[in-house]
Amino acid sequence: MNTPEALQLIAADPEFRILRRVPERLPAPSVPDGETGLALIVDTETTGMDKWHDQIIEVGMLLVRYRRDTGEWLALEDQYDGLEDPGQPLSRVVQTVTGLTDADLAGQRMDDARVDSLARQADLVIAHNAAFDRPFLARRWPVFDDKSFACSVN
Repeated sequence: MNTPEALQLIAADPEFRILRRVPERLPAPSVPDGETGLALIVDTETTGMDKWHDQIIEVGMLLVRYRRDTGEWLALEDQYDGLEDPGQPLSRVVQTVTGLTDADLAGQRMDDARVDSLARQADLVIAHNAAFDRPFLARRWPVFDDKSFACSVN
């Protein structure tokens, strides 16, 4: 059995979900016309699970143009990755889960204006666990309060 056949078999099983990496370069769209939108794909790393007290220590964002009628991704428009020093040592658990260390974050500060600009352009925000990410994002950047979210987990 080759890899594509194996993936097709796994994808057909309701017990599994296959995640695919977002490509760095998107192929030219099959049909270049039609109404498009901008989706902001977001991932966060935090100092813990408490949305009221823990902080975002890393945010990664891809702004992707897509066709509204099919959802086909057309172009990577912009991207941002930022780190932030939380002002306190990371727990061992957070270091293990995120792969980040205190040294990685020392003196780092996220570009709030850049995050705000990317979020304002998007008509849809996609996060792998939107129920977790959304409250953290909205607390740090209020622009996320009024955004429509989609979740790649659910």
